[in-house]
Amino acid sequence: MFAIIESCKRFLGGQASAKKENMKLWQWVQVTNPDTTQAAEKEGRKFIAICAQAQRQRATEVFGPYGKGWGLKSKESKFSLLTKELILFQGEFFYSWQGRRYSFPVESSIAHSHPGKNGLKLDDECIKKVVTDAETKALSKLGFNADVFLGLFDDNRYVDDLRKEFAEYGTNATLENVKSIYQNKLSAVRARKEITAEQMKRFARQIASVRTPGELAEIRLELNRLIKENATRGKNGANAMHGQSV
Repeated sequence: MFAIIESCKRFLGGQASAKKENMKLWQWVQVTNPDTTQAAEKEGRKFIAICAQAQRQRATEVFGPYGKGWGLKSKESKFSLLTKELILFQGEFFYSWQGRRYSFPVESSIAHSHPGKNGLKLDDECIKKVVTDAETKALSKLGFNADVFLGLFDDNRYVDDLRKEFAEYGTNATLENVKSIYQNKLSAVRARKEITAEQMKRFARQIASVRTPGELAEIRLELNRLIKENATRGKNGANAMHGQSV
């Protein structure tokens, strides 16, 4: 029985290690600077648009210069008409990570004409737009700007925290810089009795264990949700501190 338990522990430990390794790139690039986004609307659908040039800058920081460390393979790129109105781009995206080179196919489509006073008007930037969209789709598969695509930017507290981080440290924030921001935030919300002493200890342990700034995204979201939950319990007359001393 002891051997079986130890074997299970090793298996689960190996799984945890593999998961951490698999998520390393994603966690490193998932956080988005709010200053590189803007609210947008298309056909009645509201969404957060990400600056394409800021994406390219981040990809260059991680992988190296475009065309050398990452990009679209020109020989594999192909344009065709998907319908009378849509142009289709098909290509091969590549990137370099931890000394190895990887690639995968990517597709994108966009309208090449728009309604005008005298009928359809050709969009002379449709080629650039469809290629840019393909780049964004490819980078999103690797985790770039994942907090936007996962809807975390719908949480105002999350965005406010990010603005504070980037305002204080810019894009060169060290892990200890970001950790200190969250340790200070924990102290502040605890002083306002928005979390319990036990909850503060738990979050402090989580923050101390992260290895990249990107890993704080989940902690950031969880903390903000907990603050809201405690506030809701308080409004409903429940004991927000779960019987713990404050």
